[in-house]
Amino acid sequence: MSMMGRMCALSTVQIATLRVHPELVSAFASIATRDFGENRRREAMASMPPDIRELREAQYQAQLKAVMAGFPGWAEEAKAIEAARARVATLGPFQSLFSLEKSWHIFHYLFTGHADDEAAPGDALLSGTPIGETAGYGPARLHDERACRSFRDFLAPLDVDRLVTRMDFVRMASLGIYPLGGDMDPANEQSWRDEIAQRFPELKTYVDQASDRGDGLLIWID
Repeated sequence: MSMMGRMCALSTVQIATLRVHPELVSAFASIATRDFGENRRREAMASMPPDIRELREAQYQAQLKAVMAGFPGWAEEAKAIEAARARVATLGPFQSLFSLEKSWHIFHYLFTGHADDEAAPGDALLSGTPIGETAGYGPARLHDERACRSFRDFLAPLDVDRLVTRMDFVRMASLGIYPLGGDMDPANEQSWRDEIAQRFPELKTYVDQASDRGDGLLIWID
């Protein structure tokens, strides 16, 4: 399965509440991720001609029905998540989720120079205080408003073109940087350069805005 990096800005009140009720974190992460995926699906559908949109929606519903029929636990999990919405809703409206998709580990390497979670400036994507139960691959990690501000300050002087030039694919593959493999052709390498070039400004903007509001960050991998 793919490992997707997610990030959501949280107010200081939401952070304080989650610290008191860490059992809500995994439910929040699941809800935020599902809603993010559904919103992306709907946005893509909205751009389609009506006849194509109707066909794709019918196909999606048929696929969803088949998945739920094949995995009974899926339906029970969905019910549990929906039941948790009411409790999560008491935390107030959340900022939209920001997804680094599969590029989270590449960014961590470009920011820190290593693959693991050894402490280093710019290590926010793999650091933070673990909170709650598993949110996919381990628990989510929490950064308060000061840590968010520090991450903003770290990102501020970085230049996307210089980051891209540091993408040594042979070295990254040897270090086990996800999701890179040992056999990268030029087209794949360029695709990842384009991915980083697109997402880095988006990441900076998201963290800038969170810091400007005095928010912290919740980060998880699912």
